[in-house]
Amino acid sequence: TASLGARRLSAALVDAFRLTHELERANRLAEAAAMTDALTGLSNRRAFLDHAEQMLRYAVRHHRPMCAVMMDIDWFKRVNDTYGHRVGDDVLTQVAEVLRTRVRGSDICGRIGGEEFAMLLPDASVQDACRLADEVRSHVEQLNFAAPDGRSFRITASFGVSVLRPWMGEDIG
Repeated sequence: TASLGARRLSAALVDAFRLTHELERANRLAEAAAMTDALTGLSNRRAFLDHAEQMLRYAVRHHRPMCAVMMDIDWFKRVNDTYGHRVGDDVLTQVAEVLRTRVRGSDICGRIGGEEFAMLLPDASVQDACRLADEVRSHVEQLNFAAPDGRSFRITASFGVSVLRPWMGEDIG
């Protein structure tokens, strides 16, 4: 009987450990989903701003500059109205892939609105930020998208670059 009790206790402990592990995994997945734009896989607005706030605190503490780059897909509403939302979603995912492959590992990149994206570049000069914006612009303009009627089309994007010196009270707001 003691042996049976020990086996039951052991089985219960194994089940508790397994369930705890599964719950922790589910929580990690839920946290990641809450911080990720489901369509593009980039940080969503909330995650971008949370990371930006941390990065700004670091920059203030260490007197480090950073640059912000804002990007907006030109005439995106026209893409959705002309070709449909499925094609519009394809545009967003391909643009996000361009961004993902162009930013440095230390940069923050996110989708902050419908067709609006932002990048925060720590320890980057304005020349670095402008170079990145121009590189992304060029790659975005080279993308080809398939219209439902079989024709293809291209898009353009507009950019804004700002140098931030947060230790001087400058903010990304």
